[in-house]
Amino acid sequence: MPRFYEKLYDGVRERIAKLPAWRRRLVEWAWQVGRRSSPYHQTRQPVPPGPRLEWTVADRAFLRRVRAVMGGRLQCMVTGSAPTPRHQLEEFRALGWLVLEAYGLSENVLPMAMNRVDDFRFGTVGRPLPGSEIVVGDDGVVRVRGPGLLSGYLGEEGQPLFDADGDYPTGDLGQFDSGGQLRLTGRPRI
Repeated sequence: MPRFYEKLYDGVRERIAKLPAWRRRLVEWAWQVGRRSSPYHQTRQPVPPGPRLEWTVADRAFLRRVRAVMGGRLQCMVTGSAPTPRHQLEEFRALGWLVLEAYGLSENVLPMAMNRVDDFRFGTVGRPLPGSEIVVGDDGVVRVRGPGLLSGYLGEEGQPLFDADGDYPTGDLGQFDSGGQLRLTGRPRI
C-alpha cells in the first residue's frame, strides 16, 4: 500500500536528518547522483562512463548503507490499492530501490496488471498480466475479464455485474499509453 512507502520514505529522510552535518551532506550528494542516474536506469539505457563512475562511488559509499534498512538482497517492491506519488517512485529509484505499481480489485482474486523489473513505466500500473483481459471503453472506464473475477456478491444474486460484452466495469478511468502500459486516470463523476 502507498502508505507503507510514504512511511518508509519519511523514515529514511528522518534518519538522514539526524546524521552529523558532514555525513548528511555526503548522503544528500549521493542521492543527487542517484537522481541524475535514475533516468538511464528507468529507460534501461547505459549510463555514460562519467556518471556511471560517480554512481558507483555514491552507491558503494553511501546509498547501499541507506538501502540496508530493508536488507541487502531486495530486488524490487510492489505497491497497489492506490496510486503512489510518482515523485516517491523516482526518489526510491534514485536510492537504488525499484518500487513497481500493480493493479487489482477486491472482486478479482488475481492481479490484473503490473509493472515488471524489466518493463516498467512510473505513473502506470503496467501491462495486463496473462489471463487478464483489460479494455478501456469509449467512456474511459476500465473493464476486465478473466478467470479470477467473482460471479456475484453474497446476498445480491440476480444483480448483473458484467456489461453486455461480458466485461466487469471496474469503476476506474484509464487509458493505455503508446507502449501498452495502463495508466489509471481517476474515477467517473456521478
